[in-house]
Amino acid sequence: MRRPPVSVAIAVTLPLLLVVVVAGIGIAGKLRGADVPSPETGPLAVATVDAPAAASPSCATLLAGLDGDLPAGSATLPRRALADPAPAGAGRTA
Repeated sequence: MRRPPVSVAIAVTLPLLLVVVVAGIGIAGKLRGADVPSPETGPLAVATVDAPAAASPSCATLLAGLDGDLPAGSATLPRRALADPAPAGAGRTA
């Protein structure tokens, strides 16, 4: 029986090798688990925007009426302190 040429053997072997390597990487990643970054808990930087009435009593009343909870999927994001300098009207509660 005649053997196939080297180019045919390479053309069949390389895709099979690629499948094995990709499957191995997938299995290794699954066994190792997902790399979940730890949440940032330091001060939160807030961008400054032009808001002339940000320090007004009506803005302060509005901010005081907010409950402070920020839903994120099935959880609630924790409150974070604001980084200095915080813009007017951003609130300074932690």
